[in-house]
Amino acid sequence: MHLQPMLRLTRAIVLRWLTWHFRKVSFPPAIEGQLSGSAPPIVVVPNDAWVWQGLLGAIAQASGLLAVERITEHSGAAANSDQPTSSSLPLPASKKLRWLSLQDASTIESLFSSRPDASLSTLNVFQLRGPVKEVPQHNPGIASNLGMLFTRRLMTVLLGQPIPISEALRHGHGQRAASRMRRLLKLDFNRNLKVVRGVPVRPLAEQARVILSGADFERELRILGERSGETTSRMHRRAERSFYELAANQRRSMYSVLAVVAKFLLNRLFTNIEMRGLDQLKEAMRTHAVVIVPMHRSHLDYILLQYKLYEAAINPPHVAAGINLSFWPVGALTRSVGAYFVKRNARDRIHMLVLRRYVTYLMQRGHSQMFFIEGGRSRSGKMMRPKMGLLGVLFDAYKKGIRKEILFVPASISYEQVIEDQEFGVENTGRSKTEENLRSTVSALDILKKKYGEVVVTFGAPLSLSAFMQEKAQANEGIPPKRSDEREALNEFGLNLVRGIRRHISPSLTNLAYTALMSAPQYGLSRSALSDSVKNLARIAQILRQELSVVGENTPSLERFLEGREAILNDLPREGIVERARCLDEDVFFIPGKRRFTADFYKNGVFHLFFPVSILSTLELLGEPLTGDAARPFHGTFQSDLILPPIDEFAAEIDAVAAMLLKHGVLSATDGVVSFSKREPGLFISSLIEGSLESMLWVWQNLLRTEDTIILDDATASVNDSGKSTVSRPLRVLSYPRFMSHIQNDFRSARYAGYVHRTEAASMTSLLAVLDVFLARDFISIEEKSGVRSKIILKRDASAEFEFLNRAHEAIRRWKDPIHAHVYGH
Repeated sequence: MHLQPMLRLTRAIVLRWLTWHFRKVSFPPAIEGQLSGSAPPIVVVPNDAWVWQGLLGAIAQASGLLAVERITEHSGAAANSDQPTSSSLPLPASKKLRWLSLQDASTIESLFSSRPDASLSTLNVFQLRGPVKEVPQHNPGIASNLGMLFTRRLMTVLLGQPIPISEALRHGHGQRAASRMRRLLKLDFNRNLKVVRGVPVRPLAEQARVILSGADFERELRILGERSGETTSRMHRRAERSFYELAANQRRSMYSVLAVVAKFLLNRLFTNIEMRGLDQLKEAMRTHAVVIVPMHRSHLDYILLQYKLYEAAINPPHVAAGINLSFWPVGALTRSVGAYFVKRNARDRIHMLVLRRYVTYLMQRGHSQMFFIEGGRSRSGKMMRPKMGLLGVLFDAYKKGIRKEILFVPASISYEQVIEDQEFGVENTGRSKTEENLRSTVSALDILKKKYGEVVVTFGAPLSLSAFMQEKAQANEGIPPKRSDEREALNEFGLNLVRGIRRHISPSLTNLAYTALMSAPQYGLSRSALSDSVKNLARIAQILRQELSVVGENTPSLERFLEGREAILNDLPREGIVERARCLDEDVFFIPGKRRFTADFYKNGVFHLFFPVSILSTLELLGEPLTGDAARPFHGTFQSDLILPPIDEFAAEIDAVAAMLLKHGVLSATDGVVSFSKREPGLFISSLIEGSLESMLWVWQNLLRTEDTIILDDATASVNDSGKSTVSRPLRVLSYPRFMSHIQNDFRSARYAGYVHRTEAASMTSLLAVLDVFLARDFISIEEKSGVRSKIILKRDASAEFEFLNRAHEAIRRWKDPIHAHVYGH
C-alpha cells in the first residue's frame, strides 16, 4: 500500500539529481529565447525516460522558468489543468516548460482539438560531434539514454523549428493529422541532425564501389583506355588507386582529437575570432545541399573554418584541398576530418574522371562541401578570378537532376595579419614559393611565437543555383541553351560568387592603415595625417555600406580606433612591416621599399572598395567630369584584375558612387560642376591606382623593346573592324622566362632614373596581372611548352590606347609633387 508513494518519492529524488547533473550542459542562448516568449512551443522529447525529464528540468532552470509540466491526453483536453510545481497560484504558460513524448500519439492527437493554436518543437540532443555513420533511432534505447549521463559535457542541445499544429491539420484530422505531425517532427530532427552531424557517412570501400561503377563510368574509362592504349583492367586499377589517393576518410574520433589541437593553435595565434552569419548558414544546411565558398588567404583557412564550424555545432563540410597538402602526416590527418585532394594538373584524365564522380556522389548524398574558388592562396591580396573546375562539376550535377537545388554560401575571412604575409612578399620578388612538406611544417612552428590579431569570418546570404538558372531560362525565352551559353552562365555564376565573397570583407585597421600609407605622396605619413586618412577611408566604407551594402562590418580593432583609441596605431610597427621614426617632434610612420610588397597585400584586400573614389579623384586631376562615362577608359585596364562588371554597369556604378559622395558632402556641386569638397587624405585618393598604372605602363614599355625579340617573318597580324588588331606587320615573340626576369631586374634601375616611382609596381603578382589583362584584351598571346609558359607573342601595337593611362599617371605624379605635401601634413 506504500509502494506508490515510495515510487513517487524515488522518482522525485532521481529527477532532482538528474536536473542537478545536467546543469553543466552548455545550452545555447537561443533556447532561452524560444522558451521565454509569450507563446512558447510545447517541447517534444523522443520518449518519457527519466533522463530526458531531468534534462528538461535543467533547461527550465537555465531559461528562468518556474515549472516543468508534462502534457498528457487528459491535461491537453483540459483548458485550465496546468498547475505549478512549487506554488499554490496558477502559473502562466510563459513561465512553464511544457513537454510531451513523441511516442505519445494519443496526446498529440488530443492537441488538435484542445490547443489548435499551439506549436511543437523537438528537443534535439547529440551526444557527440563529427560525422555520423547512421541515422539515430527516433526512440532511443536504454543504452543511448544512459549514455547521456556520461557525455553531458560533450552534448549539443538545441530546439527545432516550431511546427504549428495548424500545419498538420491541413492534411486531415484525428489520427491522420497526428501521424502527419509525428512525421514533421521526425523530419525536423533529421534536419537538425544534418546540421550538427551531417549526412551519414558510408564506409570508404562502399563509396569506391558506387563511384567506380555504372555504365557511364565504364564508357568513359573505356574511351580513356583507347586513347592511352591501356587495357580496361589496368584502367580500373588506376581509377581505384586514384580514388584512394583523393577521397576523404572521415573518422569521428579524429574530429575530437584535432579539435583540441586546433583550439590550442588558434587561441595561441589570434586574440579573437568572430563568426558572423552562422544562423543563416545553419538554416540553409537544414533544408538544402550547401557548398561553402570562402576566400583563400592562408593555410590556416582550412583549420579556422573547419574548427569554428565544429565548435558552433555545425558539421564541418568535405573540403577540397590541393594535392600538395597530402604529404605525411598532414595528409592523413586532414583526410580524416573531411579533406579530399585535388590535382591542379588537368592532364591526369583518370584523376579528373574520379574527382568528378566523387564530388557528384557527395552532392547526391547531400553532404555539405567547401572549396576555394580562387584555386590557391591569393598572393596579391585581391580576389582572384574564379577557377571553374569544381564549380563546373556541381553545375553538371544540377543539370542532370541529381539535386533540385544547390545553395552556394560565400564566406569572407578578414585577418588583421596573415601569418604568411612575409612569405608572400618574398614570393612577389620572383622567388619560388616554399614547398609544403614535413620540414616546412616543422619550421612553420615559429609562428607560435607571436600574436596575429583578430579574425572576422562572415558567411553571406546563400546564392541559389536553381533561381539563377531559372532567370537564365526566362531570359532565353524557352530557347534551349547552347554549350557556349552554358559556359557563359557558369562563368557568370562564378563571378557572382567571387563578388559575393568580396562584398562581405570586413575592413580592418591594418587594411586601412596600409591603404593610407601606400597612397601617400611619399613613403610615409605623420601620425596625425595617418589618423585622419584612416578615419576618412572608414567614412567612405561606411557610406558604401549604408547606401550599397557592398562591404562588411568593420573589424573590432577598427571600431576601437574610430571610437577614439588612436594609440592602437602604435601597434603597427610590431607587425614587422611599418616603421616609426621621429621628425620635427612628431611620429612618422613609413613603409620601407623592401616591405612594400607585403604592405601592398593588405592594401589590395580593400582596393576594390576604394577604387571608384580613386577613379573620381583621378578624373578631377585630368580635368574630366566626375561621371561614369568619363571613367570608361579605365574599364579595360582594371576589368580583369578587379573583376569589374561589363562597361555599362561599371559606368553606372561610378555614377552611383559619385551621387552618394555628393549626398554625404565628400563631393560638392558649384555651377553644375561636381568636384571634391576638399582634397583630404583618405578622401581624395587618386594615388591609390598609381602602382597599378605603373605596372601596366612598365610591362608595355618592355614589350616594345627590341632586345631578346625574335621576328617571325611568316606571321602577321591584320586589321579588322572588331579592333582585334590595328597594324599589319610581323609578330614579335619574346622568351617568357627572360622577359619576366628583365621586367623585375630592370625595375630598380628604372626607379633610380625616375621612369617609375612605386616599388610595389614591380610585384610579381602585379606584373602577372598585367599580362592577364593584355591576354584578355588580345594584345598578346602566350605559348606553353609542357605546361610551362615559354613565349609571349605581341599581336598588335596598342600604344595609342595607353596614352590616356600615361596622361592619368602623369597627372597623379604632378599632383603628388612636394609642393602639395602640405595636404598630407608634411
